[in-house]
Amino acid sequence: MSLRTIGYANKGTRKGHKMNRTEIQEIVTNNIISALDAGVVPWQKPWDGYGGQTSLSTGKAYRGVNTLILDAVQMSHGYGLPLWGTYKQIAALGGQIRKGEKGTPIVFWKKLEKESDDGEKSSFMMMKFYTVFNVDQADGVEIPARFLVEREPVDVLEGVGEALSYGPVVRHVAQDKAYYEAGTDRITLPALEQFASPEKYAATALHEVAHSTGHESRLARLDSSAPFGCASYAEEELVAEIAAAMLATVIGVRVEWDQTAAYVASWLRVLRNDRAMIVSAAQKAQKAVDVVLAASMVQEVAA
Repeated sequence: MSLRTIGYANKGTRKGHKMNRTEIQEIVTNNIISALDAGVVPWQKPWDGYGGQTSLSTGKAYRGVNTLILDAVQMSHGYGLPLWGTYKQIAALGGQIRKGEKGTPIVFWKKLEKESDDGEKSSFMMMKFYTVFNVDQADGVEIPARFLVEREPVDVLEGVGEALSYGPVVRHVAQDKAYYEAGTDRITLPALEQFASPEKYAATALHEVAHSTGHESRLARLDSSAPFGCASYAEEELVAEIAAAMLATVIGVRVEWDQTAAYVASWLRVLRNDRAMIVSAAQKAQKAVDVVLAASMVQEVAA
């Protein structure tokens, strides 16, 4: 499948039809699978100087599964900037979406309240769906200067070191395994010189950092009874993969990811078997990133 043939339009939905959560998850999952089929791993975007995918209306980075969706589209179509807006938002900046361009469906959560017959109020989160366009899909967009400030790459070992110092014990041992032990809250990594490059070390270290956020003192996400290969084990691995990539983008370090055909095929099998996993894993990955960043900020203030 050509990268240019990945379809991100909202197909198969009736005009005025309000999609439910299952339908939205299906669209998101299909798009992620399409990217993987084309050899694009959405959670492994190479580091770029402009940081993460950003909303033109708020100036804030997109979060959760939206980062995966937009990373995949940017990589597949070769868009130069990670900047997005709705049709109206781009028009407000003087832009005009070119004829034939297709928007990208992303999701957001809206907090709603309901009242029972006895007057008791409760709240719940509703997943909604809307369409954005990359600035490269429009002509005449006047991009505010604040969006065009490039970041310099951060030294890999320095950046990863900051992430590793957020909480768990870390040790480096000359051996052939990298793992996180929840019982001792300890990350064990091979010696640095065993890695082919600092960038490969970064991929492994950030993956284990992501696992460590599941400790009972943090997000209490880890299931020690989950056997290898089961659904919960697979989701935790996906959470760690996504969170590691998100951390690399936020920190600004270059990382060398595993993108072999076997790696891609393994995730295709998992996501085809569980259509809701990618949205759930991305939400959990975002929470993992928030834990690491929050701890890092506390350390910085204390220093």
